[in-house]
Amino acid sequence: MARKTRFRKQRIYELRIVFVFVIFIAVLFCGLIAVDLNKSYVIYGEPRIELIQIELQDTDIYQVNILNSKFTLNLRYIKRDIDNIYKIFEKS
Repeated sequence: MARKTRFRKQRIYELRIVFVFVIFIAVLFCGLIAVDLNKSYVIYGEPRIELIQIELQDTDIYQVNILNSKFTLNLRYIKRDIDNIYKIFEKS
């Protein structure tokens, strides 16, 4: 009985740690969003999220801006590969 109780307590303790970690991340994320919305409201006069921005540059080309670090996603090749996979499964 002691072994069963010990492992149950350990499992509950691990679940509490995971729960606290998830709550911490959620509070941190909500705080960052609140600060970002208020900052943009003060600067630009309208609330908008600027931590993460996705802008369409061209057909199937997106520019992703995360904390002022920009990179470009070209989805043209991914769509082509997915279409090729669909064609392979349709032939089977």
